[in-house]
Order: sequence, then C-alpha cells, then structure tokens
Amino acid sequence: MSDTRAAILAAKEIKADTHTPELYQEALEWYYRARKEYRFKNFREAQNYAEKARALAETAEFEAMRNGNIREATAPDPLQDSSFVPSRENYDTSHTRGEDDSGFQEPDTKKFADEYNAQESSPPPPEKKK
Repeated sequence: MSDTRAAILAAKEIKADTHTPELYQEALEWYYRARKEYRFKNFREAQNYAEKARALAETAEFEAMRNGNIREATAPDPLQDSSFVPSRENYDTSHTRGEDDSGFQEPDTKKFADEYNAQESSPPPPEKKK
C-alpha cells in the first residue's frame, strides 16, 4: 500500500492530476477502495486494488511526463559529492541534550522533583471557619 501511495504522490508532484486527470482520478479511486478493504480486513482485495491503483498512478505519471511536464524539484544525489568523508566533526550533537531546533528545552527533572517535594512537605493551608 505504501508503494501505491508513493506512486500517487509522484504522479501528483508532476501534476498528473491536471494533465491526465482521468488516469489520476481512477488511480485515486482504486487507492481509496484498497484502503477501505484493508480497514475491513479484506487483505487480498486490498492488495489487488492497491496494485491496480499503483499501475494507474504510474501510467498517469508517465503520460504527464510524455506531455512535457517536468518535476518541480528533484532531490539532490547524496553520492554526487565524493569528497565528503564522514567524521565525528561533521555530526551536530547539540540537539541531543538541551535545546533542539524547535526551541524546546528539556525539563530540569531535579528542579521539578525539588518543587514537588517542597509542596508535599509543607502543611496544608488552614481551613476558614464559617
């Protein structure tokens, strides 16, 4: 099923939904049927539908490419730069402790434990008399 989803996303990326809408729409319909059958535990039917959807999505993608469409962005080839040799200096370990890229700060568990223990050891507030 993941191959089918990847094929549909690849077809969408090359705009097969606008250049070959019939094939693309049919691929989506078969994909949705496959997902439905999978949810109902009809795995054999789901596999058959997913294979049909994948084939249709790939056909839609190739037809869109044949009509002159090109991908908007391509992933860079990681093996293209052969001069890069991994070493310990190339790894950024700043995100393993403390702040990460999102600005999230790991909680100071000792501080929280001390605050909790201080609350537990303090006497409860006096009750008001009516």
